Amino acid sequence: MTEKGKIAGVRAPFLLILAFMATSAAMQVEANAAVATFTDRTAFEAATTIIETQDFEGAPGFPMGSGFAFVDDYTIGSLTFDGATNGGVAGDAGIVLINNGFGVPTNSLTTQNFSDVLTIELAGNFTSFGVDVAAGFSPFGPSDVVITLYNDMDAIIAMLTVANLVESQGARFGGVVAMEAIRRITINNQVLDGGEIIDNIALGSSVVPLPAAAPLFLAALAGAGLLGRRRRQA
Repeated sequence: MTEKGKIAGVRAPFLLILAFMATSAAMQVEANAAVATFTDRTAFEAATTIIETQDFEGAPGFPMGSGFAFVDDYTIGSLTFDGATNGGVAGDAGIVLINNGFGVPTNSLTTQNFSDVLTIELAGNFTSFGVDVAAGFSPFGPSDVVITLYNDMDAIIAMLTVANLVESQGARFGGVVAMEAIRRITINNQVLDGGEIIDNIALGSSVVPLPAAAPLFLAALAGAGLLGRRRRQA
C-alpha cells in the first residue's frame, strides 16, 4: 500500500466519526429547541397535524342536563383522566364530569376537589397537546394554571402557564408541540382551591425535520467511499 493509501485509510473513519458527532450534536440542539408553546389555538393547529379531538359533547357518563357526575376516573378515546391530591399520585382523587357549570356552557371536566391536580394519561404516540382551561374559583383574583407534559421516562418535556384566569369568565387556550411522544400531562391551578376546568382537547403529531448536520454526515459518507476506492486503486 502506498503512503497515500495509508493516509486515506486513516482519514475515512476519522471523517465518519466527525460527521457522526456533528449530526448527534445538531440533533440534540434541535430536540432541545423543538418544544413550542402556544396560547392561540389557530397557531397551534397550524404547527401540528391534529389526529384526535375531544370536546366531551355527547360523551358517555356526562349529565344530560346541567349538573355534575362524580367518578373515580374517566377514559375516552386515547385519554384517561384522573385526579391526584396536591403532592400525591394519580388515582388518589376522583374527577367530575360537568354539564354547563363554572362559567363553561358546554361539557367539561375537573377534579373532585379544586385543590387536586388533574392528570391525563395518553395512549398512542402524540407529540402535541392543546386544551381550553378555565378557573373554578378565583377567591384571590386572577389565577395561573400550569400544564406540564411528561415523556415515557416520566421526564418533563415542557411546562406552559395559562395566565390570568378568572372564575366564570370563560376559558383560555394552552398548547405544546414537542418532538417526542407525550405520555402524561398534569394540569394544576397555582392558587389553592382555585381548580382547573378543561375542555376542547386536541392531540396531534409534529413532523420531524431533517437535522442541520445531516448533509454533512451524508457528504462524509460519500467522501469515505471515494477515499476507500482510491485506496483500493492505489
